[in-house]
Amino acid sequence: MDVNNLARLLEDNASLFEALIDLLPAPVYIKDSRGQFLQFNSAFAQLWNLPEDHHQLLGNNLAKVYGDHPTIEDLHQREQALMQDRGCRIDQLDCSDVLGKPAIFHIHSCATQDEQGNLTGFVAILFDITARVELERKLEQLSQVDELTNIGNRRHGMAHLDSALDHARRHHFNLSLTMLDIDLFKQVNDQYGHKAGDLALQEIAHVLQRLTRSSDTLFRYGGEEFVVILPNTGQSGALTLAERFRETIAEHPFQMPNGDTQQLTVSIGVASFPDDAADSSSLFLAADAALYQAKSHGRNRTVHYRTITEPPGKE
Repeated sequence: MDVNNLARLLEDNASLFEALIDLLPAPVYIKDSRGQFLQFNSAFAQLWNLPEDHHQLLGNNLAKVYGDHPTIEDLHQREQALMQDRGCRIDQLDCSDVLGKPAIFHIHSCATQDEQGNLTGFVAILFDITARVELERKLEQLSQVDELTNIGNRRHGMAHLDSALDHARRHHFNLSLTMLDIDLFKQVNDQYGHKAGDLALQEIAHVLQRLTRSSDTLFRYGGEEFVVILPNTGQSGALTLAERFRETIAEHPFQMPNGDTQQLTVSIGVASFPDDAADSSSLFLAADAALYQAKSHGRNRTVHYRTITEPPGKE
C-alpha cells in the first residue's frame, strides 16, 4: 500500500485514525496543501507545549502559537519544499530555541495526493534524537581535550592552527606559534614519582590558561610540551607574551605530593607567519628549531626562529 492509498484509507476511517495515532508515542501530524493542520496526536501537542484547547489549532499552523519564530519559519519552508517536490524526505531540525530545552528531531514526511494526482498535503512523524546528538557532541568534545590537563589536545590544536592560518592568509594577518617544553622534567618524575609529574603538568596548564588571551589557543602537544597559537601577533608581540609565560612559570611554586615545593622552568621556541613559514608544518618546524636552541643554550629562555644561530638539530 502506497502513501496515497493509506491517506484515503485514513480519510475513510477518520475517527479510528484519530484514536490510533493518539496511542503512538511519537509525534505525528497531517497538514493540507496550504500547510495547515488537519490532524495531530497527543504526543505532538505535548511536544510543542500546545494549550489544552489545542484542537483549535486545526486549520492553522504553529505560527498561531509561536508567531514568526525563525525555527517555525524554517520548518514551514521545509514543508513547502516537500510538497513542491511531492516526494518524501527526512529532515533534522533543532527546536531547542523555540521549545526552551534541548530538542533535536528527525522529521520523516511524505506528500499525499488524491486519485487525480492532485496534492492534498503531507503526513509527518517526528523522532527525538536529542540524546543521541548530545552524546555525539560530548564524544567529539572529549576527543579534542587532553585527559590529564583538561586543555585542548594535539588533534584540537592542529585543526585550529590550520583554520587560524587560513584566516591569517586571507586577511593578511600575522600569526605566531610558541612551543614550551618543561626543562629537566624527567628529574621531577624520577625524584617525586609520576604522580608529581602529572600534577606539575596540570598546574602549568592552569598557569598558561590564566596568561593566554581569549583569542589565543592553548593545547598540550604531547609529553611535557605545550603550544600556544597567537593570532594577529608578530615577532615582537609573540616574544613579549612568551617571556611572560616563561617568567611566570619560573616564579611559580609547584607543590609536590610529599609537601616539597619545586621550581620549574620552561624553554620556549617562537616562530611567526608569514615571515618564518607559509604553512602549519613549516611553522611547527621553525618553532621546534627555536625551541631546540633555547634548550641547547642553557634552558629557561625564549628564542625566536629568526634569531637562531645554528641550524636545526636534535640532541
